[in-house]
Amino acid sequence: MQPDISQITSEQITSLKLGELANQILLLGQAIVVATKNNQLILLAVYIKLFVGFLFIMAVILESKEQQIAPGVTTPLNKLKLFGSTISQIGAIILTYVLQNEIALREAGVTPENVPTVPPFSGAAFV
Repeated sequence: MQPDISQITSEQITSLKLGELANQILLLGQAIVVATKNNQLILLAVYIKLFVGFLFIMAVILESKEQQIAPGVTTPLNKLKLFGSTISQIGAIILTYVLQNEIALREAGVTPENVPTVPPFSGAAFV
């Protein structure tokens, strides 16, 4: 659901633009994953997507500040959005570490070549 344009503040435009930018960069990272089987390029894409996760968290924090129901008090849904985004990012960090090790093992010839490389997903529900 799109926000009412007449009620958007200049601060909201900042968080909306940050969210849009994050989505575009996320698309770039995903395109790299889909377009290549090169482990180093996939790892680069994972780092891009990990960076995007931090952008999403920043956008959620900005949105929470914009939608305060009282000074210093945000909505319960924004608290949940921030909590979920943070948990997702922690998972992405762990999966990035695992992927780095899997690629190192594969390049050392320890892991069979037919094991698929699954990069972590990074993102948040940003409305």
